[in-house]
Amino acid sequence: MRYTGGVDHSSLDHDVLKALAQFPERTPVHPRELATELGQAVQSVAARLQPLISAGLVSKHWGAPPAPARAYMITEDGRDHLALAEEPRKTVKQAAERLHR
Repeated sequence: MRYTGGVDHSSLDHDVLKALAQFPERTPVHPRELATELGQAVQSVAARLQPLISAGLVSKHWGAPPAPARAYMITEDGRDHLALAEEPRKTVKQAAERLHR
């Protein structure tokens, strides 16, 4: 198991990272928007974000007045982690396509 910042990377929530990566780069996303994207309750998404923040894959931002709400953004480390996690899947898919030719 690979740990970063005391967090087991195998337990990280890739769906949340993928959803954050779909928003424009360097754009903090409010929990309600992220919950809508994932089709889940805001409380559920907030709980799923905490291990990603601890691992340094997501950063938390605070809005400016008059709307000082929390917002989250995928970090460069988060993008790298997501790319590395997707790489084995692409390799397996390509191998399967070659076998079926």
